[in-house]
Amino acid sequence: MPIREIERVEWAAFLNAGRGILELKHPVVLEGCASEWGSSKWTPSFMRDAYGDVEVEVKLESVEKRQDGPPLCEGKCEYRMSTMKDFCEWAEPSDAIRGGEKSAPHALTGFPSGEWFGYIDYKYFPQLFDDGDAAFASVRWQDLGINADPKESVFWMGTPGAATPLHYDSYGSNVVLQVYGKKEWLLFPPESSEWLEPSRIPFEESSIWSQVGVSGATEFETDPNRKDKDVFRAMLKEGDILFVPHHWWHQVQCISTAISINLWTRHANDNLERLREGLSRMLVMSTHWYRASEEASEEALTFGADRTRSTVIRRRCPWLNPNETMWDWSDVLKSINEAVDEIGEEKASNVAESNTSAGRAVSNGDIDSVRLVRAISHPRVVSVISDVLLQNSRRGGD
Repeated sequence: MPIREIERVEWAAFLNAGRGILELKHPVVLEGCASEWGSSKWTPSFMRDAYGDVEVEVKLESVEKRQDGPPLCEGKCEYRMSTMKDFCEWAEPSDAIRGGEKSAPHALTGFPSGEWFGYIDYKYFPQLFDDGDAAFASVRWQDLGINADPKESVFWMGTPGAATPLHYDSYGSNVVLQVYGKKEWLLFPPESSEWLEPSRIPFEESSIWSQVGVSGATEFETDPNRKDKDVFRAMLKEGDILFVPHHWWHQVQCISTAISINLWTRHANDNLERLREGLSRMLVMSTHWYRASEEASEEALTFGADRTRSTVIRRRCPWLNPNETMWDWSDVLKSINEAVDEIGEEKASNVAESNTSAGRAVSNGDIDSVRLVRAISHPRVVSVISDVLLQNSRRGGD
């Protein structure tokens, strides 16, 4: 079937329809909502002048390594610390530099912008802006009927081609403001999991990756094996706001130098998802906790001059995304118990509202190592794991 463009709705018409954005079951692009927001003036030159001294981590993906294939996972990218000024000049050189003026060497000097995609990705506002900075008032999620702390807003800035591989988010729904430039979003409904082959490797909290590589939209029009897939596309331009419902798959690519801001909103299933995240983290990391003490020492995790961040992360835990950290067993167990407690409180609250009898609420510390191992080794769980292993084996999955 042909790729379907995401519905675009004028903000005024959306308001007149009386619909709440978080009530929607399908993606939608709202036009004209954010024209009065302070973030509308956030261009690369503005970010360079207003926040030039801010230190940012830049993800660098080799154009040669990707070629015409899907975006590379984070573990196959390089990472460098830069200033906002240097990144903006690298991404969009000033008139003076275009005219031949030499810039001082900096962290990105050895990465020609024509040979590398650069991305400042996944940066929460407090990581970039001081308390009280005007940036926090520059996004007005309340205009959308969303009660959210501006500190939960996330900043993204990438060069043409910079991308996030195909995945869906465990938690919440996603609201995305395109501030500057253009970005292409490919979206797939939750039922697409049947053919997108979900994976937790490399592990990143709340990200379920697809083992099916997607290079771009055209392959769903030309590949006979994919022509029947349900695919949606949104080409976001400045001022657009995209709503991505809970558990919708998406792959994102900058078409031009692009700046966007997103917010993950709460969802009714978030506490259950947190429990699942804790279990996934435990399983992914468990095979690395047995390593010798010298391999897990502080020295091994120190960033030496001859080692990039991604190299250190792969040595420490090759199944872990570079923006994740190793947790101790006690920390994982704590996160699992906190999620169970929240679920218990929700159930107790629901029971109280319905005036029916409630079972015992799970108390803090109820889930210990023994109960956890018993659950994981339960015959039903082992049976499911066996089925998935056999399915992967038959199709050659890894």
